[in-house]
Amino acid sequence: MTADVSIALVTRNGRADLETTLPVLKKQRGVGTIETVVVDSGSSDGTREFLSGRVDRLISIDPADFGHGRTRNTAIAACSGEFVALMVQDATPTGAGWLSALVDPLRSDATVAGSFARQLPRPEAPAVVRANLERYL
Repeated sequence: MTADVSIALVTRNGRADLETTLPVLKKQRGVGTIETVVVDSGSSDGTREFLSGRVDRLISIDPADFGHGRTRNTAIAACSGEFVALMVQDATPTGAGWLSALVDPLRSDATVAGSFARQLPRPEAPAVVRANLERYL
């Protein structure tokens, strides 16, 4: 499969979050074809089993091989999309236009090299997480 946009997601024991996040990823509109590539580093909570058949590519690595940059590079290398959105398992997009809001600036201006989305804390997030996200960028 060659996609217009790839979503590269790293996971480890994220099944509970992915049950919320994955359906929202599947509802993204306005970007053409989307593929989802996941690199899982040793989940033991059923994450891999949950993702099997629900994502386009599922790559398993040993937890000892995990590195924030290295693992994302592994995911990106497996992507076919012209554009790649990097995600973590516990970030849930707020709507069906999240991905197009990230990709549209890249498509419309060749001088734009990247984009990012603001992160909002979940309602149940600890106070320190909420405070950090309010100050982030």
